[in-house]
Amino acid sequence: MGFFDKFKKSEPAKPAAPAAASAPAPAPAPAEQKAIGIKFGTQAPIPFRDPTYGPLYINAYGSATLVPLDPQADPNRIVDMAKMNILDQLNQKLFDLDNTPYDSLSARSDEICADIAKAISSKFKVQTMTIDSIEPDEMSRKMIEQKKIAMDPQLAAKKMQEAVERARASAIAAGYDPDEMANRPMPNFIADAPTTLPTDPEELMKQMKAIQAAASGAAILGFCEACGKPFSKEGFCENCGAPVAKKE
Repeated sequence: MGFFDKFKKSEPAKPAAPAAASAPAPAPAPAEQKAIGIKFGTQAPIPFRDPTYGPLYINAYGSATLVPLDPQADPNRIVDMAKMNILDQLNQKLFDLDNTPYDSLSARSDEICADIAKAISSKFKVQTMTIDSIEPDEMSRKMIEQKKIAMDPQLAAKKMQEAVERARASAIAAGYDPDEMANRPMPNFIADAPTTLPTDPEELMKQMKAIQAAASGAAILGFCEACGKPFSKEGFCENCGAPVAKKE
């Protein structure tokens, strides 16, 4: 060892290089809600105003496929909530379409679905939605038919002809000759003949039954409230036996 070697300071040992840090595990992806398919329909008809026929009631039925935007949503409540939201918006849409012809609603079903999807977009992502049926309920259909007859003389005449043909068929089925019956005198009936035709199909049929009964020579005192057929004697209905009396 040289003279100066013993005065040299020993170099400190270099620290060992740190081990490479391991990469953090990726965070789990949030659970993704699956698309659900539902069918929806009106539980009670929705009020609607038609420019020609006035107040109507509309039923609608359809289906949709949608994804809830809330990942914490209770799956058991999703379907009920989706149906409630869709029907609420359908009700609002029909209100907005006030004074639109009822028979144009089917042609505008895509527009209606698009507006509903936009309105519920904060809660659901709508993948598909269709309205399979949107039309007046039974009561509204009958009212529309009656108004069509009242507004169209040709249709009224057609309905009257159909009623006459049904009356002839009933007479033939009962063993009568309708042509021979038509030639019989009907003084009692002619004196009380109505000057206008009813628009209600049931009332129209009552008149035709009265025509048939009068043609057979029977005096009409009224119609039985139990079976709806004319009776010619007070006391009991000749058809069903229910008590009947002439109304004053």
